Parts: sequence; structure tokens; C-alpha cells
Amino acid sequence: MSLAALSFASAAQDSLQFSGTLRAHACTLKASDRNIDIQFPVTGTRDLYLGRWPAEKQISLHLENCDPRVAADVETAFSGAVSAGLPGALTPDNGSSAEGIALVLMDDAKRELVINGSAHKTAVSAGDNVLNYYVQIRAEPAAQAQHKIIPGTFVATAQFELSYP
Repeated sequence: MSLAALSFASAAQDSLQFSGTLRAHACTLKASDRNIDIQFPVTGTRDLYLGRWPAEKQISLHLENCDPRVAADVETAFSGAVSAGLPGALTPDNGSSAEGIALVLMDDAKRELVINGSAHKTAVSAGDNVLNYYVQIRAEPAAQAQHKIIPGTFVATAQFELSYP
């Protein structure tokens, strides 16, 4: 036992050094945009069977006091439970009675985004900026083809994360 203590006492000391850079906030998300509730109008299953999707609903994220000298871009990533029937789309939460549907998120040009996928990059300009996204109800292809869309209510929850590369 004294031999082990002796060898430990004579061992060289190693160390870890940590360093980094702190930077100011590039933008501030408007407080009212931290939790957004989007209400869809009543949608008929007949329209979904015929491939007539309801109009997209706009989602606007307001960024205030942006300083492009701190970060020239903002990346927005969306996460949530993904539909098994429409990969990349958001599925309704457990407890929803509607089935056979999914929610597709889109960027400002209405190109589809993938839930839990790559972040969407947008240039930041000085001052206030608005990031516009869209969401649309769609039928899951198999449910549409097999007439297995079940009417009911639904809630779907997604999270978003803003980062400044």
C-alpha cells in the first residue's frame, strides 16, 4: 500500500486547459413567438382523399435587434414526432383522434422541410427580421389510398431552435 502511494505521489501532474469566445446575441426572438398556436379551419376528409390540401398557415418568427456583425445567418431547426406514413412530416400527438394525416412544414419559398432534419439557413440583416414558414395538413399516402383517414381532432407539437453559426 505504501508503494502505491509512493508511485502516485511521484507521478507528473497533467492538466486540462479550456478556452473559448463569448459573443453578443445576434438577434432576440420576440417574446410572443416563444409559444405559437396555429389553428386550422375544419377540413373535410373528402378533400384529403381527393388530394386537395387545405391552404397553408403561415408561421412568423420575429427576430429583433439583429446585428449581422455578430452572425450573418440564422439557422432554424424543427423537431418533433415524425409521421410513419409521411416521412419528414409532423405526426399528431398521442391523444389526437384524427388519424391518417400529417403536417408538412415549409420554408418561405414553400419548399418542404424535414422534421428532425437539417436546419434552414436565412441571412440576417441589421434591425428586425421576420422568418416566415408555412404548415399544411396532408393525408398520409397509404391512408389516402386505402380510405383510412379517420376524422377527429388533433394537436401536433413541434419545437424550433434558432442558432447562429
